[in-house]
Amino acid sequence: MLGYSKAAVSRQIAKLEQSIGVRLLDRTTRSVTLTPAGREMYARCARIVEEVNDANQVMTGMLSAARRAQGQRSGGILAVRSHHDPAALPPDLS
Repeated sequence: MLGYSKAAVSRQIAKLEQSIGVRLLDRTTRSVTLTPAGREMYARCARIVEEVNDANQVMTGMLSAARRAQGQRSGGILAVRSHHDPAALPPDLS
């Protein structure tokens, strides 16, 4: 998943759950599903990623306009990959 092993992702989620004191995933031997708190956390984080991407587009546009005015090449400012498309999640997490 996104270049990380399942074990690495599981450890990070377990650390997050311990840190916030809330279980985000229900784990069984056969499946992993989001808890209501997990769905809420996911939705909020997805909005944050979307806001960062929107801000990046605005800043890139402003930088491009400034560079065009100065005759320079345009470039990006900040890259955040958004993977919050529920279709991209494994079936038992969507």
